[in-house]
Amino acid sequence: MKSSSEKFYRHKERENRLNKLKNKKKVFYDFPLSKAFSLDKNEYNDLCNVCNIYLWESLKHSFPKKQYSLNNKIFYDHLEDILKLPNRTPNGMIVPYFENFKSYNLIHDTLSTILEKNGFIDHFSEIQSTFKIRVISNKIKGKAVNRETSSFKIHTDIWSSEPISHLLINIPILGNSKEIGINFFHPEQDLSGFNMSLDNYGKAENLLKKIKPYKMLFNKGLMFFSDAYALHQTFVSQKIARKKIDGRLSIDIRVIFKNLLPNEKKTKNRKTPENYIPVNQWKKFSRNQILVNRWRINSFIKKKEKKQTKKENIGIKFCEYSKG
Repeated sequence: MKSSSEKFYRHKERENRLNKLKNKKKVFYDFPLSKAFSLDKNEYNDLCNVCNIYLWESLKHSFPKKQYSLNNKIFYDHLEDILKLPNRTPNGMIVPYFENFKSYNLIHDTLSTILEKNGFIDHFSEIQSTFKIRVISNKIKGKAVNRETSSFKIHTDIWSSEPISHLLINIPILGNSKEIGINFFHPEQDLSGFNMSLDNYGKAENLLKKIKPYKMLFNKGLMFFSDAYALHQTFVSQKIARKKIDGRLSIDIRVIFKNLLPNEKKTKNRKTPENYIPVNQWKKFSRNQILVNRWRINSFIKKKEKKQTKKENIGIKFCEYSKG
């Protein structure tokens, strides 16, 4: 376990709640408002495998004239095509569509199993209905870096109107996560001024004068759990910024703590950008319920080109097999 001997400004209630997650799982990094837990080899390999299938399905249906082998090097061998996927958004998210919803559900099932098996899910009341699969490259530039609410700026997701009771989970899976990673920071001050929504993270400049970095490497094989008030920032190290193309794939999702603090109860019903659903309902996804996007993977491009698009029909048929 790696923790800091530095003294940090105390946020006692929030720290105590986060410490309750330290149950079965080995703590690799231990800081007041951020923890990193070690995945065991099978858990990490399972996440790698299902993410590789997701990339393969996305590539296969986006570029049908090309041939893609499903193997554990698909991210490294085809990164340039992955960055050109029509279902990849400007902020790096690879979105599930009709052609790749099957593998998206496999990832959900794997992630859900890990959270349940290790007792984490017992501490949550709600979870975002969908998790994010994100691919960030060392060649990212321009608007993606400089826009008002860019993840490359130090921020808390509270400023994007996420609830103050949320916990952010980040899991690096593939690629160069050490040098295309996430930095985490501790607020060295009272938190009352942080609870606001911003259309430009630059407006929080005064708050960022009193923060202290957590010395954590965004290593693969770890799960990072951060309190809503732990600030963070996507980064690309100068060491690789001008080198040949490189990237990393990670998963992120937000959850709501079951144990709400007094000031959080007052904001419980605040409208949030994304939908949070009860844990028991979330656990049914990929098992009793399937997450499906009925739009085709190229529909976003077609809409931009003002071409006609249509939703696919989805049905379920039940089958049984004899013992023979």
